[in-house]
Amino acid sequence: MPRYHFHLSSGRSYQRDGLGSDLADANAAYVEAYEAAQELVIDMIRTRRNAISHRFDVCDEDGRLVFELPFSEVLGEERAPAPPALANVARGHALASEVAREVVSTRRMLRQLEKVIKSAPG
Repeated sequence: MPRYHFHLSSGRSYQRDGLGSDLADANAAYVEAYEAAQELVIDMIRTRRNAISHRFDVCDEDGRLVFELPFSEVLGEERAPAPPALANVARGHALASEVAREVVSTRRMLRQLEKVIKSAPG
């Protein structure tokens, strides 16, 4: 199973993830990064810190950048229009974000369904 590292950039500092996580693929790493970013954003809002300049740089076990997840994506912030050459990349990030949210929602529903099935008689 591949190992992914979730390095946190705040614009002023860079915290390297020395341990990483074993995950099935880059999609699973994206969901993991998105969920972690959501939790960090909530904590930052509670302590009145600005999360907009933060991002995760997700790298593979060889240190190659797989993708960046800006916290602005988690916050749903509008971005400046992308240059035409990058329009498809931005659209891909937006779609990946939407898919990640749907995966999280589906997993939640499956866990609830599993509880119902286990509690059913016979």
